[in-house]
Amino acid sequence: MPEPRLARTVVLSLEAEGRVPMEVKEAARRILWHYKLLILFVVTGGLVSLALRADGVPMHVASSRLVVATDVESDVAAGSVTGIATSEARIAEVLAGGNIDRDPGSVASRVSITPIGSSDIVELAVRDPDPDVAVVIARGLSTQVIEVMRRSGLAQAPLPYLVNTADISTTRAVFSSSVQDVALGALVGLVLGILFTALLEAISPTIIGGDAIAAELRAPLLTVVRHWPQIDEQEMAWLGWQVGAGARRLHVRTVEITTVDPSIDVRPLAQSVSESAESYGSTRAPHVRALGEDGLIPFSANGSVGLVIAAPTVLKDADLEPVRELMTVTGWPTLGVIAIERLGVHRWFLRVRPMRRRPSEVAAPSQQPRSLRPSRSGRAT
Repeated sequence: MPEPRLARTVVLSLEAEGRVPMEVKEAARRILWHYKLLILFVVTGGLVSLALRADGVPMHVASSRLVVATDVESDVAAGSVTGIATSEARIAEVLAGGNIDRDPGSVASRVSITPIGSSDIVELAVRDPDPDVAVVIARGLSTQVIEVMRRSGLAQAPLPYLVNTADISTTRAVFSSSVQDVALGALVGLVLGILFTALLEAISPTIIGGDAIAAELRAPLLTVVRHWPQIDEQEMAWLGWQVGAGARRLHVRTVEITTVDPSIDVRPLAQSVSESAESYGSTRAPHVRALGEDGLIPFSANGSVGLVIAAPTVLKDADLEPVRELMTVTGWPTLGVIAIERLGVHRWFLRVRPMRRRPSEVAAPSQQPRSLRPSRSGRAT
């Protein structure tokens, strides 16, 4: 049958021109269409991280420095000290000796060991909201490290020994909410936002861009009207020429223009396309009209009726179902799709291909835009 072969030819031609987007690119475009929702998730993630980390109370850092050993690498020495200083059993002894009410696991997460350059000195630092508590814990852990390393044979006296003891005068205040924490919260929010928008698109897919709509309908994209309800004469001439050429190729005498959006009045558009097709299509120009404008739906038993579909550049996949059903029931061949760009739609989401123009010898004499807003008589002005 000719129509399936025609549909396959159209799809192959679309793929050859690179207008059928890859699935990954299409998915990315659909997710990015919800950019406001993604921004909300990112901001919320950052704020939640800020609320969890920043309680308005700074953390105080107390630190001691120890000479561990002279015959081992600094990283190895730091590793030995870390294993002792972050042991919850050792921390519990220090807390009990200082009569401090803290959770050993929480304290362990706030203990850090840092080698000083390539020397045999390491710095033991403790963070706590109370500077006095930070000093007591830092001193107690330093003593624990010295005793354990000497008893276990990891070091021989006088090693290790303190070269700088934690003191209240040397503590410094830092805020626990760092830029990294906020960035991590924002990243988690972004991931959750992407997952949420992907779920939304799985439930109700969004079709973005005239090329994507045309690919869904297996039809060529005729034009994109960027300033609806106005369209310049050159663009209208090119649209009329395409409709006339498509009608002659498919042996169509009547072209019905329909829309998937009831708010788009295609009657003035149909009238303008008809006038343009008659101007550049000689006596073989098809009769172009809005579908059902006179209250009657045409019946064609010999395939003499063709269909042009006008659609906004962004819509839901479910919005195309009535048109798909119309195409299936009537069997009318589809000449193409007219995409109508609305105000407030960011063009960089649409990725619409550049407008092709008719040859200069058939260009319209005037470049003044034509309004497609119907007048009181129902005709385009």
